[in-house]
Amino acid sequence: MATGPDRPQAGELNADIPHVRDQRAATRAVHVGRQAVYDRAGDVVAYELLFRDAPDAVRASARGSYATSQVIVAAFTEFGIKELVGDRPCFVNLTREFLVGHLPLPFDAGQAGLEILADVEVDDAVLAGVANLAEQGYTITVDEFVVGQEREALLRYASYAKVDMLHADVHHVQRTIDRCRQHPQVQLIAQRLETEAKLATAFDLGFELFQGNILGRPHLVTTHVLNPGRLQRLRLLTDLSADDVDLERAVATIERDPALALRILQGVNAAS
Repeated sequence: MATGPDRPQAGELNADIPHVRDQRAATRAVHVGRQAVYDRAGDVVAYELLFRDAPDAVRASARGSYATSQVIVAAFTEFGIKELVGDRPCFVNLTREFLVGHLPLPFDAGQAGLEILADVEVDDAVLAGVANLAEQGYTITVDEFVVGQEREALLRYASYAKVDMLHADVHHVQRTIDRCRQHPQVQLIAQRLETEAKLATAFDLGFELFQGNILGRPHLVTTHVLNPGRLQRLRLLTDLSADDVDLERAVATIERDPALALRILQGVNAAS
């Protein structure tokens, strides 16, 4: 009988058992970060949904279109938006590709608000895209707004503007607030509040809403879902990409993989 460091561990032995390998391959863990937004009374009024790719992740490892897509898929098909945020509004960070229409938004205006990341260059295409989304009824939030950064044109379409308080100069923050107040529909969110002093300053400056680790760190929410077979997904993608789609063949492909069928049904229900 093997002893010492060369002795195989139970997990290693189990990993070699076929049905254990199959079970692990059939399911996977899905993670979403969720950070609350609070009002002046200390009540949670909304959530921001954040990309997380590991159970021990404390911050996003990516903020691009891939991260946005993963958050959307997880929120609306893996968790279910109601199960994730209840009856409170939620906001999803968006990159340029979603704002200008290169990538579609698979949810309607009543299901989630849109947060425009600070690194999105505001040009005519972005402004036109944001105007179109606002006209459709989407709630727009301008992330990390600072006066003088050529992002002020976004305010006419926004319902919220976030102001970073972590290293902000109070006088510069006041200028930013004054600029935002020229748009009466915009509510101000003080973000990245890390200390009691910063929270007190934000209160004194008249912010309506507050977000930061002093109030509550992002909470990691995890669920385990069935993992559709890669071959079946590839076949379905091929079937649906054909010029003349054979729906019977596509349906047959879906029916052969219960996990794929479940995921498609969840997606359809979310879109509805």
